[in-house]
Amino acid sequence: MKAEKRQKLLNAVKAAVSRYGVDGASTRIISGIAGVNDGHIYHLFEDRDDLILKSYMLYMTEFVDAIAADIDSVRGQLHLKEGARVVFHNAWRRLIDDPDFCRFALYYYHSPNFKLALEFHKGQVNQLLDKIDWLYESRTKAERALYSVFNLLFDFCGQVVSDRLENSEDTEESAFQLFYTLLFSQSNRAE
Repeated sequence: MKAEKRQKLLNAVKAAVSRYGVDGASTRIISGIAGVNDGHIYHLFEDRDDLILKSYMLYMTEFVDAIAADIDSVRGQLHLKEGARVVFHNAWRRLIDDPDFCRFALYYYHSPNFKLALEFHKGQVNQLLDKIDWLYESRTKAERALYSVFNLLFDFCGQVVSDRLENSEDTEESAFQLFYTLLFSQSNRAE
């Protein structure tokens, strides 16, 4: 029962932050979406910020793990551009198909609360850097490229899920071309 309520609250955060932003996602709104008494938040988490952080960590871990698995599945199997396209397309679909996650991740990343997730975030970045740093002369260049492509991916997807850009193959292709250019602009292995 405790684990079920915890999971309901973690899931509710994604929807609440997506709709109301980090500051607007009150404990009352989160618990209302979860269908549990808001007292459970303080029983299961340190406070609202801890709940939001744990939810961010849960969903971002799933997202990064999926990207890492995609990288592993294409490495050595496809040419760089074809492999990059597969990884990009799968990440794009995950964000477009789950607009609440896309908005939640964007809102949280740009909020003052993100400082609570910095160490976690560095671990996620390192997990992906370990997969792509062979493409670059230095880990610093790989890190710059990775941050650039993540910002681009989330920015484009955020605009699509907010209806500022059309959800079309042309939009995805434009985003991919920029993604590929950013990813390999500093690489020593670009095709």
